[in-house]
Amino acid sequence: MSKLAICFSGQGSQYVGMGLDFILHDEKSKRLVDLASKNLSENLVVKLNDEDALSQTKFVQPLIVLKSILGLELLDPKKYHIDGYFGFSLGEFSAYYASGIFSLDDILSIVKIRGELMQEASIKYPGSMSAILGLDYETIKDSIDGLKTKGIIEIANENGFKQYVISGESNLVDEANEILKTKGAKRAVKLNVSGAFHTKMMQEASQKFMNEIANFERKPLKTPMIMNLDAEWLNEHDVDHHLAYQMTSSVKFIDMVLKLKKDGFTHILEIGPGRVLTGLIKKIDLDMEVQNFDSFEQFEETKGWLQTHGFNK
Repeated sequence: MSKLAICFSGQGSQYVGMGLDFILHDEKSKRLVDLASKNLSENLVVKLNDEDALSQTKFVQPLIVLKSILGLELLDPKKYHIDGYFGFSLGEFSAYYASGIFSLDDILSIVKIRGELMQEASIKYPGSMSAILGLDYETIKDSIDGLKTKGIIEIANENGFKQYVISGESNLVDEANEILKTKGAKRAVKLNVSGAFHTKMMQEASQKFMNEIANFERKPLKTPMIMNLDAEWLNEHDVDHHLAYQMTSSVKFIDMVLKLKKDGFTHILEIGPGRVLTGLIKKIDLDMEVQNFDSFEQFEETKGWLQTHGFNK
């Protein structure tokens, strides 16, 4: 029997103008953006088309989540058999909304707070991230473990079997890049990000984040979601645990996809800007059926894909 998971894109997948086609062609999308703009006291239509805003963590995080929610709501999840949700890093917050934990207004406010605090931390504690291609986990781990006496450096994202991201103090990331090249890395390239995300350099931001979102209502889980922190299904009593540690811990994306496979999932639909996760999923499991939904022109194609594979209610 086929099982469907929906996966939400993370930070780095944004592009200028994302979501504007939804607003242009769909009245419901326009109303959602208008409500979100009012809630965040920002003209989000302008921000979605602003290259400078889309390069700043404090703006781009709520904009990516909004873009993902536009796609989800345009499809209308009530029309389909969806067995689970998950997201990559920031995308996990879109999954919190989709699974019913947080309301639309609350999740956008929460993500705005998250983005602001992470940007502040990036200025206070400068760092960087680098993509490492062509080496296995143990080789990378062994190489950076020797640098940890000098400061903070971690494996931040486990994207694929030979595709990882390291994160930490910039000088240590530079040093690790050179070491890993000598170990046979096909690429060791610094990413265009503003800080050392998913490391202990975000600890102060994470603590402030938990204080600032303490009063937002956590609602009962409606649809299962699988978590970045441990690649396990969320126990709704552990929401605060995941919120507290996600910012400072690795994204276990490989294990998440393998867990889905083990639990009988056969299809994954990526919703949000870009199709990076669709590509990563196929590298982890060639047999997984994948589709991405980014632009309005893909709407009918995506509905057809869901119908063809039997997910209509």
